[in-house]
Amino acid sequence: MAAERLQIPAQVKPKPHHLEHSFKAQRLLASIDDNEDRRQLSETLYTAYWEKNLDIQDLKTLEVATRESGLSVNVKERIDKGESLLIALNEEASGRGVYRLPSFYISGKLYRGFDRVHFVERALGNTSAEELRLATPDSANASQNAKLSFYFDFSSFWSYIANTRLKKFVKDLHPINVEIEYVPVAVGAIFRALSTPGVPIQAMRPAVVKATHADIHDHMEYLGNTKYKFSSHFPMRALTAMRATLVNKSPELCTRLFEAAWEDNRNVADDKVVAEVIEECGLNSAEILAKANDSDIKNQLKQNTTRALEIGAFGVPTFQLNDGPMIFGQDRLNLLADMICGWKTTN
Repeated sequence: MAAERLQIPAQVKPKPHHLEHSFKAQRLLASIDDNEDRRQLSETLYTAYWEKNLDIQDLKTLEVATRESGLSVNVKERIDKGESLLIALNEEASGRGVYRLPSFYISGKLYRGFDRVHFVERALGNTSAEELRLATPDSANASQNAKLSFYFDFSSFWSYIANTRLKKFVKDLHPINVEIEYVPVAVGAIFRALSTPGVPIQAMRPAVVKATHADIHDHMEYLGNTKYKFSSHFPMRALTAMRATLVNKSPELCTRLFEAAWEDNRNVADDKVVAEVIEECGLNSAEILAKANDSDIKNQLKQNTTRALEIGAFGVPTFQLNDGPMIFGQDRLNLLADMICGWKTTN
């Protein structure tokens, strides 16, 4: 889908032993000192692998790619030379917090993922760079109505960011009527079901944790959010808070609980705090919390979590548009907006 949005003619098909299919090419690239030569060869190799579906472990393929890039080198010797150079580059990337590709390093700052290109542009001087949008509400194929299911957990800072964006998201899509379905889930149960770390950020290397917090800061700056504070109560198990939003499904209560956790540094895993937030919304906390402890509500949270797993969720926030495929991440709201406005993938 990403390749299609960016109009890249890539054949994005599963390749057996994928990660083993490029180390010779990577060593060859590492041996090229001139940055422009390395850029040109990189483009040629990407085309060979992702568009022509060629084997870039094959020496002849690498020799052809090198000639097409205007380079005259002994490819086998370069691959041998590049082995230690590639190890050094890997260590440098690891030390800077790289854990996914592509990543960009500008003036001591790491930006990870192709979906951060607008941050990269801003770092390079284009202060008006925005997320990619391909359709508008007045597009010919735009929907009149749309339902967007939002799977979240109050313990997730990415879910908090997603929630802060939803009001503007709906407003910007006017006159399309977008209904947001708030679906609380127990993200810890999702992680357990998938055998992933219960608190992923705690399993990361220090450099990656630092890069993740910097990434959050970039999003806050981009969104003009000056209120966010990383919770001193993290990680939190906010089951009562989630169940309360199943009793009272108002977006206002959901938003206030997110704000309490990620702006006011209040422990929403504490039932007393949850009661206070409910009262601040002008609601009856005793009544809501009593119902939140009913077996029906507890089962509903479990069912929501199962529902998330069934659509392919592996974390939060996760979105589902009109019962369609799962879309993960608050940084995919631009994609969801385009889909509501009529953009369609051919896949």
